[in-house]
Amino acid sequence: CYYFRLYYFFFKTLEKEKYLIIYNENNPYSVNLKDNINQTLEYMKKEVVIASLSEIPASFNDFHNVIVALEEVSQISNLNTLETYTAEGGRVFFAIRPEINDSLQNLYRKLGIYEVGEFITSNGMKLTSNVLIKQNQLVMERAEIGDNSSLSVGIDNRSTVYMESIDEVPLLWDIPYENGKFMVFNGSLLGSKENRGLITGAISILN
Repeated sequence: CYYFRLYYFFFKTLEKEKYLIIYNENNPYSVNLKDNINQTLEYMKKEVVIASLSEIPASFNDFHNVIVALEEVSQISNLNTLETYTAEGGRVFFAIRPEINDSLQNLYRKLGIYEVGEFITSNGMKLTSNVLIKQNQLVMERAEIGDNSSLSVGIDNRSTVYMESIDEVPLLWDIPYENGKFMVFNGSLLGSKENRGLITGAISILN
């Protein structure tokens, strides 16, 4: 019995981690973002399942991570199930800043957001961690990264910030939610293949 459990554990650890990407097939940026994240995960040797809004599975329990590659979060039909998945130990990455929608106020609080302003073009970025290996405190001007559409937000002190704009708008953070964790990228840059390193670093930190 002991050896059976040992072999079971060994082969279980060899299974590929399975990632779910949710995207909006009617939004060209969401399609592009989905493709870029998918390519990044394939480079990381992960198993990927891709679901449009009409194909979202009833349960998320089979997935190591769920990655939300769309801003129209209110269109996710089983958003409550996604929150329950996180509370029970799942990890969810919102890979683009979410829409401004009063119906999402409850979700915003769980993402660590206590104040939501308007969409802004953030001024450059600076890393406050090693989300990119050995690049802690790296500063990049707006001309280097291009236009990055972000939300003007205030986040609470339970959050850990990994990247912010030069004028201190939080751009990447995570926050515990019961037994799991949410991560938010407050921007629109991750659809670019030049930012696959940032996707890799964010997913590594999330896990």
